[in-house]
Amino acid sequence: GAQRHEEAGPAAIHREEQRRATAEHEDRERRAEACATGDAEQSALLRRLVVDEARDVVEFIEESGGLEHLFMAITQGIVQ
Repeated sequence: GAQRHEEAGPAAIHREEQRRATAEHEDRERRAEACATGDAEQSALLRRLVVDEARDVVEFIEESGGLEHLFMAITQGIVQ
């Protein structure tokens, strides 16, 4: 009885590690980080990811590095 319980422990841990590794791999496969510049490129990218590939949007970040953004950040304290 005790011998069997000891063997089940490491086996159970190994199965849990395999399950986690598989879940992490599947999660990475579902995620896509994308970057596009210009309206046409952004529109095409969104259409491909959301419509064609039926991916879920889980985060959307607009990055800006223009002078207007810099001016607003300095003068108004506006940050993203």
